[in-house]
Amino acid sequence: METSPTTRKVVFSFLAIMLTISGLVLSQSSAFALTGFNVRSAYGYPVVNVYAKPNVFSSVNYKLPNGASINLQCKVINEWGNSWLKLTDNNYILQSNTTYPASSTIVPICNQTKLYPDRTLLQASGPKIYIIQSGKILWVPNVETLNTCLGGYTKVVHIADSELTSVLKVYPDGGTASCPVSYANGTTLLAPDSGTVYVIANGQMYGVPNPETLIACLGGWPAVHNISPAQMAWAHASYTYAGAYKCPVISYAQNTLLQGSGAGVYLVRNGAWLGIPNPSVLGCYGGWPAVNHVSDSEILRLTLTYPNGGTAACPYSLPEGSKLLAPNGTVFLLHNNLIFGMPNAETLLGCYGGWNGVRSASQAEIDAMFATYSYAGAAGCALPPPPTTPTKEQRAIEWAKSQVGSTAWNGLCELMVEQAFGTRGRYGSALANANAKIASGQMHSGDTNVPAGALAFFGAANVNGGYGHVMISIGNGQFVSNGYTWNGRVYGARITTIGSVGAGPYIGWAWADSSWPGR
Repeated sequence: METSPTTRKVVFSFLAIMLTISGLVLSQSSAFALTGFNVRSAYGYPVVNVYAKPNVFSSVNYKLPNGASINLQCKVINEWGNSWLKLTDNNYILQSNTTYPASSTIVPICNQTKLYPDRTLLQASGPKIYIIQSGKILWVPNVETLNTCLGGYTKVVHIADSELTSVLKVYPDGGTASCPVSYANGTTLLAPDSGTVYVIANGQMYGVPNPETLIACLGGWPAVHNISPAQMAWAHASYTYAGAYKCPVISYAQNTLLQGSGAGVYLVRNGAWLGIPNPSVLGCYGGWPAVNHVSDSEILRLTLTYPNGGTAACPYSLPEGSKLLAPNGTVFLLHNNLIFGMPNAETLLGCYGGWNGVRSASQAEIDAMFATYSYAGAAGCALPPPPTTPTKEQRAIEWAKSQVGSTAWNGLCELMVEQAFGTRGRYGSALANANAKIASGQMHSGDTNVPAGALAFFGAANVNGGYGHVMISIGNGQFVSNGYTWNGRVYGARITTIGSVGAGPYIGWAWADSSWPGR
């Protein structure tokens, strides 16, 4: 039966309305935006495998009711000629897994950019070479990187400038390509002209602060791996930099005696190392039979991991006013921690009570007495008054001055000032100490007129590894600061000023904690 034009118009209008309504219903049943075309799963399967991208084969299963649709944006042809339909949520589905649309003329091409497999190297007319890696595009920084770990020039795919422009738009920027490197724990590395040896330890990268640390703890120069600047750059990219390396602390029993190839004997006592000054003091700790003979590198490691406690003395003490008769017939008197010799019997009888209280002593005890106390000469009837007891700040200053030139404190400024006050392990860094002083209101912020015995603090900076810096004032604008390394040369502790120390931004000064005992 023939229909009139009016009737056909009504039928087409009705069909258009129904298709519009149908499309709205389908779009509402979908989890995606209302754009593009609809794709129905092949064979009416309720599960469609949807991938992150062509060439990335980790599937996501979208469970769809029979007959439900998902929305489509466009189509991509990969290097194997497969057609991938891009969904509106930026996932993809193989066109062969779908029932509609079947013709490439129906679906627009996403772009003209070819999708490349991971590790593809690309170069247009310019000098830059790029690599596709994990869905991103990275720039190959140098020939070493290209040749060492990316296959060299023979692997480079040459493309048109317009294609490279499209690739740079499609793939996110991944930065600079680098060779993944992995070194064994304890590996030391040095690149030409770098001036710094680095060590891999506990999955991190540390700078070796001085040759002593390298020799004592890391096998010395023979163990250093010489690498190229590019390899050093890859190492820095592969490992987190954790600051200056410190030798692991060696644990020795109290009163252990050690000797390397040299003549010096070292004593470990009260958490520090001390030098044995003479055979008499050595005898107080067991003599030569008690000495442990070790390598020079172990002696060096000892001096790096334990603080310098100065010169050892015999663990010996006498009551004030003691009178000892030596085997040679001389009577010695202890007064104000000083030893005086009786010049004659008249002085002993007339001024010090005669032989009453005099005790005979062995030569070993006399030696121990002289190793413990200073000899002040012959006694007279009028002995000098007791000296004024110095404050712990004065004692700290004197100890700090005695460390000038020592490299034992390189990288250990906080430990050095704590040792000046007879303690250790109070703060993990100079910055932690400074922050505690700021929090408690003890910091004199910005004041450069630092009293003698007070501590001057500096904030975190690259030059101090982010740990801050602290040094002790000795008065008149001068300070004792620990040693440092510059251009491969090691410098010991020195006297300096706030303006010339070069340790970071100056914070201010504060007194040492009142709980610190003093030396």
